[in-house]
Amino acid sequence: MSTMTTNPSAAKPSPCGCHQTKPVPCTCCGITCFERPNYFCGHLLTDADLSLEQKYLIEKNKLYHRAIDGYGIACGLKVTCDCDCRGNVLVHQGFAIDDCGHDIVVCEAARFDVIGALRKKGWLVSDEPEDECEEEEEESECRIKQCFYLTICYDETQASYETPFQSSCTSGPKQCLPTRIKEGYRFDLVKELPPEHCYLEDLMKRFEHCFEIHRKGEIGSIMSERRNLELLKGVLGGEYQEWDREWDYCQLFCTLRAWFLNRLKIEPDEFNCALFEEVQCLSCPGDYEGDDDDECWEEYCGEVRDAYRRLLLYMERYQFDCAVGELIFSCEQPCEAHCLVLSTVEVVDGRLLRVCNTPRKYLWSAANFVQVLLYYLLPGSHMCRENHDHHDDCKCCPSYDRFLPDEFIREFEYRKDGRFLAATSSLRAFEAIVASLRRSFDFTDTKRVSPILFEKVKAGQHLDINVEVTDRPASTLSEPNFLEALVGNTLLQPRDSVALYRGYEEERSTVVPNAVKEISRDRSIGAKIEKDLNEAIARANKALEDLRAFREESAASDEGEQTPRRSTKKGGSADEKKSGPGEEKK
Repeated sequence: MSTMTTNPSAAKPSPCGCHQTKPVPCTCCGITCFERPNYFCGHLLTDADLSLEQKYLIEKNKLYHRAIDGYGIACGLKVTCDCDCRGNVLVHQGFAIDDCGHDIVVCEAARFDVIGALRKKGWLVSDEPEDECEEEEEESECRIKQCFYLTICYDETQASYETPFQSSCTSGPKQCLPTRIKEGYRFDLVKELPPEHCYLEDLMKRFEHCFEIHRKGEIGSIMSERRNLELLKGVLGGEYQEWDREWDYCQLFCTLRAWFLNRLKIEPDEFNCALFEEVQCLSCPGDYEGDDDDECWEEYCGEVRDAYRRLLLYMERYQFDCAVGELIFSCEQPCEAHCLVLSTVEVVDGRLLRVCNTPRKYLWSAANFVQVLLYYLLPGSHMCRENHDHHDDCKCCPSYDRFLPDEFIREFEYRKDGRFLAATSSLRAFEAIVASLRRSFDFTDTKRVSPILFEKVKAGQHLDINVEVTDRPASTLSEPNFLEALVGNTLLQPRDSVALYRGYEEERSTVVPNAVKEISRDRSIGAKIEKDLNEAIARANKALEDLRAFREESAASDEGEQTPRRSTKKGGSADEKKSGPGEEKK
């Protein structure tokens, strides 16, 4: 009696030639609902039970890869020219995960015939082969350059075919079936990069939709009209005495409320179930029908202002809830497994000319974080992916067009390893950052102390740290940005300076290192700004003193020249009046 309930699909024809089916397309849509077999004593074990257990483990592993790890090249898979076989490339060992979560493992270097694959696809463009019977023609000066992407795809093959066991009562031969499924890979050449999902671009589009009420919608158009905008500014922030008692302040409110209700009918709020009813309950007091009593007028104005504020609050809450809801990202499930790009190959006149391992998508992980970061920082690794939509030749290897031979010679004359130093600058930067952070937070060094240590001290020198006490309250300080937070919490070393600001409690203060004061624009004037300001004031005072001295010398000179002629006049001349004590005092 046979216990086989299902026949596995064959990806390739069997060697027996008696069990051939079409290849099943590789798809991976949706999240699998998991089920695993439960074994017990006396259980009739069938192939369905064992296949279900395999499927459970395989799909769990793929789900972990898709949802937690991501996809891309994890390590290795370098592509190089095959020096032993012209027109071929070598793909060295490595590991990758495709967007369906399949493991792609190349355990040893594999050869791939690039030219043969292009001929098979009919993509190879080259001159016709020479005919020995015809006269030789001059070599053409035209060079046909083609560029393609080499990809690697997950692939399964069936092997070890056997005929299933059958009882003696069964008549006729049984078909042969594979007993092994080998997980492997295949290479391919494509003209365009496979589609890649960009979460930031999708999130930007969804945010644009969330905030389109004021950006594109009718509500934004109505509010942006000059007359309505002035009215809103006056209603929300103006003084009641400036309001015109003859003006209909509720007309604009009713218009905006109607358009907002229409929007809620089309696209209801997914997070505020009662928003439509709350907006419906909003009302404006209508035209002012009271007398000239200021108290009644202020009460009316307060009701109008409250109505507008609540309406705008509901609009913004509707948009903010939408934006926050879009941050809850979904499980992106590809509908088919796309191949991973390994390299770019350049073919000129039908010959493989160059291989470049760009552009690649690497898998970010803790094991290869620094390696992947350096790859994306270095030039050429992302050039094609950023520019391939705008330039036809970007899919080819980078041309390094920023290299200038004359500038290189100038640098070479100065120092021979100039390009080496430039290429390794990013490596030294990483080392310097790590070393600096290690020193800045080395608590084993007793010469370094925490800034919080000085929050209760007085002004002066403490532990070789200069402490300055200010009268400015800590509540006036802005929230520190990333750089200020990092510098402000590093351990202090001798000859550093800090400033104390009055805290919320009298016995404690907020400590801000002077290094933060230098990079911040609103925490303090800063030593450099204060110095420049004092110098400018000193220059202005000196210029004023020089001007006064010059005027006094001019007045004395004029008086000495004109005294004999004007000494007989009682009140002095008009010139003397202009330079008299009153003018000088002025």
